[in-house]
Parts: sequence; C-alpha cells; structure tokens
Amino acid sequence: MAMPQRCAVFFSDILTSSRTNARRHSSSDIFNLLQQLTTPRRFWFLHSVGDALASLQIRFARQSDLKGICLVENSSFTDPYPHGLIDRLLRESSSSFLVAESPLGTMVGYCVAAVMGKDAHLISVAVLPAYRRRGIGTALIRRLLVCLSSRVNELRLEVKQGNVEALTLYESLGFRRLEFIPNYYEDGATAVKMLLTFPTASTNSAGSNPK
Repeated sequence: MAMPQRCAVFFSDILTSSRTNARRHSSSDIFNLLQQLTTPRRFWFLHSVGDALASLQIRFARQSDLKGICLVENSSFTDPYPHGLIDRLLRESSSSFLVAESPLGTMVGYCVAAVMGKDAHLISVAVLPAYRRRGIGTALIRRLLVCLSSRVNELRLEVKQGNVEALTLYESLGFRRLEFIPNYYEDGATAVKMLLTFPTASTNSAGSNPK
C-alpha cells in the first residue's frame, strides 16, 4: 500500500478547514515513512509575516513536547496523525523536528522532516489556528532548511499543481519543479514534485542548533 499523502498547503488568503486533497491510509503504513521516505504528508503554513515572530522561540522538539505537538496537530487537521506516530517521529527524527513556542510556553507550531542518508523528505508543518497569518510556519521551514543544510544534499516534497502560492513560496526558497504526478490526490488533482538541492553538505551529522 502506498504511503499516506495528506498534503494541504494553505496560505493567508486561502485558509479553510477542509482538506479535500487528503488521501487516507492506515496508521501502520504511515510508520514506514521513517524508513522508506516515499511520499510526504501535508502542510499548514503561512506566507505573511507578523510581529509575533520576534517573541517566539524556535527550537528542536523534545519528548516532553509531545502533548503540545499533538494539540497543534489535532487543531490543524480533520485527519490528524495518531499520537503514536508523532511520538515515533520525536524519537527517530529529533534532529529534524522543530517547534515554535510562545513566551508563556505554549506550543504554537511545528515542522518535521524525515532524513535518510543524504536525502530528506518534508513530512508536516502545522500552526495553531489562533497563531496563523503571522509567518510562523514559514519561519519554521526556513529554520529547518538551516538545520538540514549541513546534513543532507537534498530535500523533497510534493504540492498540488493548482496551489500557485505554495509553488511560488517553495521556489523562492530554492526548490525547483521536477515532475508532475497525475491523480496524486484523492480528488484527482496532480501533484508537483519539488526538490531543493543544498549548495554544500558537510560530513557533520549533527544539525545546527536553532537556538
């Protein structure tokens, strides 16, 4: 069975509560993502920039963040990933799992990528509804790129062909379009596979500390 494909990228002017491009698979299939790096998930992140960024801390996720991350997850998607998967991601992808935390200690967003050797796959980005439209998701993505740049050669993802704003943002970050994947989403939409090639990748396996 194919890996779960739950990509839904929403920007400040197209935020909705539905994800009609989601494709559902069993939880057991999702776990294979950590080993196989086959298909990505979906993303909640915003393009606009807000003053709130100055007061947020973006750091590596810890096991103690699990409850807060699950809250962000459950608040962002109608088909949230199970608690067990997020727990496993925290344990097995801790060096590519970032969270955004408010000054009061509230978990407001996260992003995570799976890494295998010199390749990485963006899995998920999510931000609490009350904190959207402030550029938090985009800031998480940018910080993740810094962390990955010393560890991997490439980062890939898939996005809906019709999501022009998402494509524009990715291209502004250095991603390039590789190919189209017809009928990739549940609604029959075509996906665009995108790839970011980092200029250099050091042999140091440790990610850069974001804080």
